[in-house]
Amino acid sequence: MRSIKLVPCITSAAAVLLALAPAGASAGAKTARKHPSPNGRCEVNINVAPRLIEAGDSVLVFGHLACDHRANARGQTVKLLQHVSGTAGSGVVQTTTTDAHGFYELETAGIDANSTFYVRSRGAASGRRVVRVLAHVSLNGPPEGTQLLTGASNKVTFSGTVLPADEGADVVLQRQNAATTGGEWRRIDHGRVGPGGNYSITHTFVVPGDANIRVLVRSQRRNIPTPSNELTYEISQAQNPGFTIQASADPISDGQSVIISGTVAAAAKTPVTLLAHTARQHGFAPVSEVTAEADGNYTFPAQSPINSTFY
Repeated sequence: MRSIKLVPCITSAAAVLLALAPAGASAGAKTARKHPSPNGRCEVNINVAPRLIEAGDSVLVFGHLACDHRANARGQTVKLLQHVSGTAGSGVVQTTTTDAHGFYELETAGIDANSTFYVRSRGAASGRRVVRVLAHVSLNGPPEGTQLLTGASNKVTFSGTVLPADEGADVVLQRQNAATTGGEWRRIDHGRVGPGGNYSITHTFVVPGDANIRVLVRSQRRNIPTPSNELTYEISQAQNPGFTIQASADPISDGQSVIISGTVAAAAKTPVTLLAHTARQHGFAPVSEVTAEADGNYTFPAQSPINSTFY
């Protein structure tokens, strides 16, 4: 009776062992298929120089294809792909082949927008490299050295072009005045790029003093913010012809003095007060007082400012 009862148990155990064997064999087969193919695996890298260019310039693209079997990196096709900022997807723009050691090199020209590059070869893809692109921005205005005046009746128009044309891009008119801004560029007006890449900005100056003027174009993702050439002017306070002020020298060197003089028409023997403030002070304060002569002319004693000063 005991022998009869043991037979089914042994049979069941044997059946379980037989059922497990094919599963184990299948797992082994799947593991084997993960091994590299006889051709070997490859990796490819990319380098781009320079990474900052002006619109229309070229960049050099170079790198290396490395495979498990070194011979497989020789004479392989390398495809260069480019994604242009503001557009969808990437596309092949150029191809080349590797040399006997797996190295490749190519040059791509006429890049006029921010772009991302990468390469593909033998099923491998490289990392991505970004090239930033400056636009060509020109600025035209009154001839340099022209004395510009403050006030709405003395408005000045600046114009220029932006290439590649980026219609709708913001054009920021900026002023650099070391006496008032510490040499930083400060926004004073703005406009927009129009058809054909042209722009025009008409501006009223408020603050007198020497000034460098430029525009900064903020592209619509096409290019990085790009400055124009600079124009240099002396901006003077618009004056009443009957009440004038002038300096004997401007600018002056440290330790030098300056004579402030002018005319008060039809105001002979009238007290005239000189007021001043430095670039870092708010509001004018009296610094000297004289009486106009019989012809209306006045002259203050020599002033020796140690900082840039408005009178």
